[in-house]
Amino acid sequence: MLLSVGVHLIVLIHLTTLYRPNMLSRIELTIQSIKSPPQYRVVAPPVQPEQPQDRFDRQPPPLRLGRNLAITAPHYQQPEPVSTERLQTLPPLPQISDTSDPVATVWEDAPEEIKQASAAPAPSPIQQDTELAENRYIDRIKQQIDEAKEYPNRARRRNLEGVVKVLFTIGGGGELVSISISKSSGSRILDRSAIKAIEKVAPFDPPPNGSIALELPIKYQLT
Repeated sequence: MLLSVGVHLIVLIHLTTLYRPNMLSRIELTIQSIKSPPQYRVVAPPVQPEQPQDRFDRQPPPLRLGRNLAITAPHYQQPEPVSTERLQTLPPLPQISDTSDPVATVWEDAPEEIKQASAAPAPSPIQQDTELAENRYIDRIKQQIDEAKEYPNRARRRNLEGVVKVLFTIGGGGELVSISISKSSGSRILDRSAIKAIEKVAPFDPPPNGSIALELPIKYQLT
């Protein structure tokens, strides 16, 4: 009995030592980020081969002439004169007749204003100076009236606009002789305002050529 127990014990101990692993294995794990910054590859430019410096600095050799060589100008050969027989055989040049100064004429179908302007004599220098002084006087009168013009408040509230044509006469001393409306603006308020503007400027400067009658348009427009 004891012998049997001992044999089984020996067998059991042998089996435990047989299935026991002799070496232990160890696994190590490390945690790393999956996302990593992209790696860019820098491509260097190709290296150009260096040019020899003396290739550009090299100067052409000077031109040397031998003792027996000389530079001469080309020989000029005078042309042969044309003979009289050759000149007689050439065709004669066309003859151009003498023409007098052209005279400006007006065409037959021209407007009447152009015909009258062409028929009228040219103004003399004195007449031109007189017209120039009169035009300057009229421009000065227009400016004075425009500065004296006032837009009536009643016309502003009603949004009234228009152009008034006023006919008035200035005497030789600059006094206002007569004044009237030649064309109404359609509003009595604006017509009266235009007459008041002219009366406000009077008396005027004496006209350069005596009394003068003027018809001036006075515009009223809201801005």
